[in-house]
Amino acid sequence: YFLDDKVFIKCNAAISLSEKMAGLQVYRKLDVNSGLLFMYDKPESVMYHMGSVSFPIDIIFIDSKSSVKKVYKDIKPGNLGVYSCADVKYVLELNAGACDAMRIHKGKKIRVYQDKTGDKKVDEVIKVADQRRISSFG
Repeated sequence: YFLDDKVFIKCNAAISLSEKMAGLQVYRKLDVNSGLLFMYDKPESVMYHMGSVSFPIDIIFIDSKSSVKKVYKDIKPGNLGVYSCADVKYVLELNAGACDAMRIHKGKKIRVYQDKTGDKKVDEVIKVADQRRISSFG
């Protein structure tokens, strides 16, 4: 949802190696304003692929300073491409079109806030902060 100049997205977190390997392949769909956040202890060079993901997605690579380093948009099911980026702390996968709708682009700041509910699959809230006011959405 949108609030003033910020966008909030509630995400599941892929923290363990098995969660990261499964990724969105185990999801039938993503709800609107939700995603899957891949978290790394320290910045790493990472590679992602569609595998058997059954719906189109956007992939966002985020560095340790909360800046978007790279965005891949509208990756279709069955795509055999590999999507990579160096020095990444987080990778966020969203429904295709979300990056355009939320004006997510290289250089944008994305802040990660953890919900401390104690749930095994920790929910994450992504706060996308921008210098301009987003008033045409919500």
